[in-house]
Amino acid sequence: TIDAQTMWARILYSEATLDSNKVDIAIMKHAAVEAEKALYLSIKPKEENYTLLLAALQQLGETARCADLLELMVKKFPNSKSYWPILFNTYVSMQGSTDKRVLDVDLSAVIALERAQAAGQMTANKDNFMLAGLYYNIQQYAFAAELLEKGLRNGTIDPEQKNWELLAASYQQMDKDSRAIDTFLEAIRLFPKSSNLELQVGQIYYNADKHDDAFKHLQAAVAKGLEKPGQTLILLSYLSLENKRLDEALGFAERAVKADPKSKDAQNILKVIQDSIVDRDNFKKSR
Repeated sequence: TIDAQTMWARILYSEATLDSNKVDIAIMKHAAVEAEKALYLSIKPKEENYTLLLAALQQLGETARCADLLELMVKKFPNSKSYWPILFNTYVSMQGSTDKRVLDVDLSAVIALERAQAAGQMTANKDNFMLAGLYYNIQQYAFAAELLEKGLRNGTIDPEQKNWELLAASYQQMDKDSRAIDTFLEAIRLFPKSSNLELQVGQIYYNADKHDDAFKHLQAAVAKGLEKPGQTLILLSYLSLENKRLDEALGFAERAVKADPKSKDAQNILKVIQDSIVDRDNFKKSR
């Protein structure tokens, strides 16, 4: 009978897991076989028959088979709050798998999460952010930006700094630097003590040849306590040198050398500035 078959599979599962630190793989494989047999003894197997087989497959590390079984389980039990997250996490755990059915596990995870949300499951803020992050990972930056923009505005995604940074990064990937800058500036208003936000917006301005704006934000990044200010100080000294503010450039260069005494770039820019100051002072004396 199905009850006897299920009991036999449960006994084998229990025996295989007597030592929680070392599962008996041979007995667990036997348990999985017997649990699968139980599924075929009824036209409408009970939920426990599916969960027993799933547990055995999980113990065996057969993630592809787990995914297949879970796909069946979410169809049969769509209102379950546990199976959708397990299916999603199973796809995520299959990163690097060579199974042809799941070559693009991120896409499989996206689809699983969207289906879960359509069924009213996995709708928490962290799940919404996870979906946006997955879209970013599969280079669907427009979808990621749309989800993040909407979620950060209506409260369905937590307004944390990293979430604003991902939104800005999505715009950068789409070559929408002005939208990325606007996003960073808004984030700076929300997180005024963040040196990293200032650094990122300064770098965008610098790459766009807007050196005055770049200087302002890079200087703010250093002032707010940038963890590793060496390269930023070098860039500030270069920008000051470019504008012939030699004394200011010297100050930044000396701080750059102090921040990273082994940096050749810092030493080189300091030497260039010192030579420029000598040339300037000699020119003044000659007049």
